Amino acid sequence: EFKNLLGLSGDYALTLKQIEIPLLAYYKASINEAIALRMGAGVQFEFAVGDVKGDSGSVSYSAAGISKNGTSLLVDIGGDYKVEGLGTITADLRYSHGIKDRGESAGVIFNDDFKSHNIELAAGFLF
Repeated sequence: EFKNLLGLSGDYALTLKQIEIPLLAYYKASINEAIALRMGAGVQFEFAVGDVKGDSGSVSYSAAGISKNGTSLLVDIGGDYKVEGLGTITADLRYSHGIKDRGESAGVIFNDDFKSHNIELAAGFLF
């Protein structure tokens, strides 16, 4: 949602693509030989790739007024289930809260401060 952007107000949807590098410290508690629960916290470094895609096309990050780099705090809750002879099934729920301002004053889309926030659900299989 934006107000007074080039004399206009309204809603604008856009997509940002980025590579995320998380650094987490975990505490793992085994419930039994097959099941373990994990809790973790840390930071995440974000690096934008490509262009910003929005309702009216694509524009570069600098033209949009969005920094290509960000930093977020992370909280993660997950679990492991060991399948005998096959490997381990993992599941995680992760929340990231931006700590670095991603807005740049010279942009045409954004000219205010903003931080990214994400909720992710991930599953994996380790063998």
